[in-house]
Amino acid sequence: NSDIDSMANVIYGVAPDWQGNNVVLKLDYYLPKVSVDPLAKRPFILIIHGGGFTGGDKAGYSNMCMEFAKRGFVTASINYRLGYSQTDTSGIEKAIYRAQQDANAALRFTMEMADSLKIDTSWIFTGGGSAGSITSILTQYANQDFWKKTIPGIDSTLGPLNSSGNNLTHTFDVKALYN
Repeated sequence: NSDIDSMANVIYGVAPDWQGNNVVLKLDYYLPKVSVDPLAKRPFILIIHGGGFTGGDKAGYSNMCMEFAKRGFVTASINYRLGYSQTDTSGIEKAIYRAQQDANAALRFTMEMADSLKIDTSWIFTGGGSAGSITSILTQYANQDFWKKTIPGIDSTLGPLNSSGNNLTHTFDVKALYN
């Protein structure tokens, strides 16, 4: 563990939750110390916690992030907006959409930080458990058109997938998923 550097509670964005309250979005980074692993660039893994889109925390994956970092990956575990209206018939779908917006914001932010974190942006992976796994899969496969068909007008209500949370415009290509 002494061979790993970490940065906790890095702010990657701000966005409104299901009740309209702004939430500060934070992530934790873990990476091998340069003195131990002098590679110029490393692959990156974004890890997304589970919790049914109502609970959970990035800290639940800190050990997994450390283990990946020991193997040469730069990793991040994110917190994302949680909760939804039980009386809204599309409440859970909106919670999933917000989680995907936040994962996209974290990935855009990480692309912004790629040089300083020594990330090889051609090797980006995402994964998680339960709700985090769903978010990871949708981050790869669900685009704005998919969501417009699923919940017409969702982008008008909650904002676009790729500009919520922060105003960064970096793109990313996820190579693989795990759950």
